[in-house]
Amino acid sequence: METAVKVGSLKLVLIWVLLGSFAAFIFITKKNAPIPQAVVEARDSRWLVPVAVEEIGAIEIILEGKSHRFERDKQGAWFFHQQHADSAALNVHNADAKQVETITLAFNMLTRAQREQKITYEDKCNSLGGSSSHPRHNGPEAAKPVCINPSADEYGVGMPAVLVIGYKSNELQPAFNLAFGKTTPDSYSRYVLPFGSNILYTVPNFQYTNLTDLIASVNKK
Repeated sequence: METAVKVGSLKLVLIWVLLGSFAAFIFITKKNAPIPQAVVEARDSRWLVPVAVEEIGAIEIILEGKSHRFERDKQGAWFFHQQHADSAALNVHNADAKQVETITLAFNMLTRAQREQKITYEDKCNSLGGSSSHPRHNGPEAAKPVCINPSADEYGVGMPAVLVIGYKSNELQPAFNLAFGKTTPDSYSRYVLPFGSNILYTVPNFQYTNLTDLIASVNKK
């Protein structure tokens, strides 16, 4: 009888040891498992932005000559990369749950912006010579694009209201560069010129106001 009890106790101990080992194995496996990669959305040929939002690691919005940079953290959440007013070297990552939601919504909509009207574009704004009307920007303060002949800037992309520059994760060269110009005569759409293109498009004007509203919201912080 006593021997049977001892054998039963030994079996019970072995069962608990095996269960503990199995639980530890599951924990270690999950802990060391790689972070799942976001599924990249298939692109619609009618969309303005050539890359999916899941591929984008940073977006720079230049409004009225001032740069506003947004980046992703290690978990993929967007945040506003703010520079301290007293020191260009001191960066502040300023974001909260509500701000993350606002940034995410604005960029999700931007990357799904559908091109409407297609217009052949001639750079009459710089017809007297000069460099590109919206070059790639570097630094915290963006110099406004030079327009030699502003009266010829029919669509407003020579002196754009907003520049949007997007970068893929871990890449220095822009994946897209968009100049948002004037609204169309009916005010429902806005002219947009991709960098280096001789074709400009119209997109719904709310794509532009989404970006300006985003800048206003992060500047309140």
